Amino acid sequence: MKGQADTIGKFMTKLSEYKECKDKEQRKVMEGEIIDMYVEFAVPALSLALATLFAFPGAFFLFFAGLGATGRGLPDLQALFATFPEIIATPALNLFEKVDPTVGNAAVAAILVELASPLLLLLSAALKGKIEAYLTTKLPEWGFDADGLRERLERLNGADGDLFQ
Repeated sequence: MKGQADTIGKFMTKLSEYKECKDKEQRKVMEGEIIDMYVEFAVPALSLALATLFAFPGAFFLFFAGLGATGRGLPDLQALFATFPEIIATPALNLFEKVDPTVGNAAVAAILVELASPLLLLLSAALKGKIEAYLTTKLPEWGFDADGLRERLERLNGADGDLFQ
């Protein structure tokens, strides 16, 4: 993680230097460096984001479906609160009676995701490597590797144009 923060810091520094640079040849060299640095931190960041977007919503829907299929969830919370002292149980049970069971199960599923979040973070980290390897092989095919991005920017701004206006 620290390596990614360092890379982002270097990237931002390089962008600042680029904006200050007046020499056209030096700017051309810096453009290539900026694109390479961008790909260097964008692929791992995108991989982690995709892994997290898979793990957390996936867990929520798995918990939600499991609660619905088993009939657990909100009824279990109602039974639990019924064992509490009356001063706590009565208002809680009155509130639970007003809650739609589907919404209640969604709330229970969200709580379960929060409880499972350390494991889901580990799952995200494990998936990140596989997604990163996949993206690393696919980005050149899709034209989103460093060379593909360079070509796209040159098409937009011309071969002699300033890529980062």
